[in-house]
Amino acid sequence: MVGKKRDNSRLEHCFLELLKAGLWKGKPSTDGFPLTANEWNAVLQLSMKQAVLGIVYDGMTSLPSSLLPPEEDMKIWTRYIQNMERQYLSHIRMLNYLLVRYELEGGMTPALLKGLGLSSYYPDIRHRSCGDIDLLFIGDEKAEEANRLAEQWGLEVERGCHGESNYTIKGVLVEIHARLLHQNSPFISKKTKQQLHMALENGEAFCQREIEGVPVSVLQPLYNNLMLTTHSLKHVLNEGIGMRQLCDTAMFLKAEHEHIDAGRFRQLLSDWGVERWGNLTYAFCVKVLGMPQKLLPYSIDINQYDTDLLLDEVWRTGNFGEMDCINPDRPENPFAGKLFTGKRLFSKAWRFYRYAPGETFAVPFKSTWSSFYRMIRH
Repeated sequence: MVGKKRDNSRLEHCFLELLKAGLWKGKPSTDGFPLTANEWNAVLQLSMKQAVLGIVYDGMTSLPSSLLPPEEDMKIWTRYIQNMERQYLSHIRMLNYLLVRYELEGGMTPALLKGLGLSSYYPDIRHRSCGDIDLLFIGDEKAEEANRLAEQWGLEVERGCHGESNYTIKGVLVEIHARLLHQNSPFISKKTKQQLHMALENGEAFCQREIEGVPVSVLQPLYNNLMLTTHSLKHVLNEGIGMRQLCDTAMFLKAEHEHIDAGRFRQLLSDWGVERWGNLTYAFCVKVLGMPQKLLPYSIDINQYDTDLLLDEVWRTGNFGEMDCINPDRPENPFAGKLFTGKRLFSKAWRFYRYAPGETFAVPFKSTWSSFYRMIRH
């Protein structure tokens, strides 16, 4: 809520204490507790909008019994968690089904991206909320082949731009990707793009893992980090960023820090123009999420990075912009609405410019131009 001050510092403090306890299996500070029933409901709503309900719940259950929510409210929390656990299991079953069917009918082996694969890094694999299943088929041709197979199964496929598409099967949303990254910066060299393409084509970018007994192809830590970093930047510059994406970074570093080649790790981020943005998210993991500094992928001075700026963005927007109070004010007039969105994008670019100069200004220019161009054509 730009231009307005929040008066939720105590609740935000309690929320963060519970979140950190859930992430690191520790005991939350009881400073700021107890909470009233209304305050617990506010924490519940905040946890849902930040997409970290399961993690906050794990932290909450480590509180002394005298500080827990009232019994009826605990039942509400528990029902949400039970639904989350059932959803997780249905996603795992669907993942196994899709991998087998794509292999048998199309001879294709997609890689699993983002949410479901990242869940295995969390203390309780079921408590990282997953909205969909993201599958990577390298190149437009293979992605379209996957789409046509899904249509043969009787599914309706919605095709988008950049080789992305999606369909829903038995209540589970599946997103198909033809590319790992969608960078807009004009400063990324052709050689850098070719190197990534070769690593994806020859399989260097992938490794095999088992998730709940399901063998899957996932990104190697080096490339998984690149995807996490560029993806979080994309969201902060567009609809908004929530706590879940930053928790993903912390849990990834916790699980993979011993398998990271620090030099290659840092160079790859630099080549893609996102090293300082990556460093900001790492500093956030330490200063806000309580990640031990020894888990940093390489040495940085975390005090050089404005984590309060990023935290304010998290509070204001939430996961995928769930909490952004700007959108309801969007004008109804199409032209005025496009202008409103453009101003919003440029405002975000200005705030985060020093962390990824090329991308932060390429995104609003490209998005605004494309939006107006489509409107004029129609």
